Amino acid sequence: MFITQANFRDYSKIDVVGHSLSLNKIIEFQTHLKKHITEGRHKLVIDLTELSYVDSSFMNAILQGYQLLPPGGKICLVVNNHEIQRVIELIGLPKIISVYPSLEMLLKSENFK
Repeated sequence: MFITQANFRDYSKIDVVGHSLSLNKIIEFQTHLKKHITEGRHKLVIDLTELSYVDSSFMNAILQGYQLLPPGGKICLVVNNHEIQRVIELIGLPKIISVYPSLEMLLKSENFK
């Protein structure tokens, strides 16, 4: 897994790149996400378009990050893989975290303004 980050508007964007994520890589991602939040970055875009597989452990790491956010904080996911989208839907993440099929769709959304 390779994590990159960029800032745009008042959001921090985290790109997660790799085929799939082992438990060690999930812990690395979780640490990275918590660091962003504790440093005051409370609006996050997590781009998963370069991943081909995740399991519920990875989604749980995202959920735990969401729970650390103060009021007004937000996580948006960018996902274009149907299998990953299915995992996200099965655990109910779209009820609390916005999910978009592309970065362009996110940028056009009301959620991003």
